[in-house]
Amino acid sequence: LPDVENLLYQTYKKKTMPDNRKILYDIEHVYEMIKLRNEDDAERSWMKYQKELTDHGISSDYIRTQYFCSFEIKGTRFVTQNRLEDLGVIKESLLTGIDRILEKLPKNPKNIYKIGSIDSARYQDMATFIYGILKVDTTFEIPKYTVTATDFVIINKEERDNGNVISPIRLNEKCFNICKENELDMVIYDTTAQQTDRAYYLHTLLKTRGVNTLIIPYAYSGGNKQRMFEKTEEMIESRDVIIPNTADPDLGYQEFLKQLFYFKKEVLGTRTKYEAPQARGYYDDFVVAFGQLCYLPHYVKKCEDEGVTANLASDADYDIEFSKFYENKEEQQYERITKYKR
Repeated sequence: LPDVENLLYQTYKKKTMPDNRKILYDIEHVYEMIKLRNEDDAERSWMKYQKELTDHGISSDYIRTQYFCSFEIKGTRFVTQNRLEDLGVIKESLLTGIDRILEKLPKNPKNIYKIGSIDSARYQDMATFIYGILKVDTTFEIPKYTVTATDFVIINKEERDNGNVISPIRLNEKCFNICKENELDMVIYDTTAQQTDRAYYLHTLLKTRGVNTLIIPYAYSGGNKQRMFEKTEEMIESRDVIIPNTADPDLGYQEFLKQLFYFKKEVLGTRTKYEAPQARGYYDDFVVAFGQLCYLPHYVKKCEDEGVTANLASDADYDIEFSKFYENKEEQQYERITKYKR
């Protein structure tokens, strides 16, 4: 098994394990372990626990999930591994790798799209790229979308290992290479917090070099983040999302799973907050990219119905629509030939 958390989980799931032994570690054990490293950190952790114990109660979902080893209670977590496995969202027989999925499918089928999602991040955050397969079923009046996530890339891994920040130019070059090598049809790009320029330059780079991947900008203003994750939750519960098995040793994939299982959802009155825990070493960049990947077909359909354009710049205000890598290439080649003949 790839890590101790999965080992603990598999041990927990054994039917031979008595219920009274299923909570293997409690807050006192955690306190003692932190104290071995740093007594001040242990005291701060203990004081935080005491305050939250008063606020929530010993039997609350929050305390059970945040301070005790409990895989069954979701609490403030976005989703649990147990729930994904029960739903069949995590496919034990499915390995990562878009090529492994595509080799079983007809060449360039009309109802299959190769899609991607980028959270480029800023500063020393984790820049992530998830890509995979979108299957569109138009048998019924309302289309059904099934998203299979196949590849998980930490774009700035080398820079993070060296304590550096990846430059926008290098980031876009690496994103460009992924789009080109995998011939991705559509890629949704997080343009929150003035990151529109990055999406624009990637779009320009693709167009200039003749790579026909459609860039779909998506900003989290006006409740867009909440809508995206609500739709992602809905797709998970409807089994319209597929995630590869948990045995893949790939670093990006393991980081994605780690982020997914500590990602938090909190209902605050009329709105819902989705984020990683507010502590050092916690990230949500992979989960954001995953949410975007799941939401991509629904957002494209919405844009088609409402006539929404990318509006990245005056020379990049194109229609957001379902787009094929090869179809676009053939159409553009035909236009160039026709223009030349004239």
